[in-house]
Amino acid sequence: MDLTEEEIDRGLEALGRRAGEAAGAGALEDRKARAVDRVGRLMRLDGVAGAVLVSRHGEVLASATERDPEWAATVAIFLGQAARVGRRDGVPLEAAGRLERAVVESGGDRLLIVEGEGGFVAIDLSPHASADLLFPAIHALLG
Repeated sequence: MDLTEEEIDRGLEALGRRAGEAAGAGALEDRKARAVDRVGRLMRLDGVAGAVLVSRHGEVLASATERDPEWAATVAIFLGQAARVGRRDGVPLEAAGRLERAVVESGGDRLLIVEGEGGFVAIDLSPHASADLLFPAIHALLG
């Protein structure tokens, strides 16, 4: 599931073009351009096979992955929002914290979910990758 450097660059170039075509459309487009940049930097980390950045409202801001980015975004939003809501006596109440990280494993694939500024990132981990070792670098990139 690892992408070559050339495939990453082509994908980022296409995403950048799309973001550039919509330049002047406001703050959302600026966020998308920053998201494309962040995805590019994440993809260069050893152990990252794909990445999807999603807003808290579920909009995919940028992606470079072989899987369906909408699926990864849905998983990230679900886990991120679930982490924010606690339960006491069956009644939902706001939790004090936020999602630091979660790893979802299915059929040998691993998806690392991290909360960042304004949303979440879903990261496809390479088979050899350690979520624990990657987390500090990912956290630093997300700010």
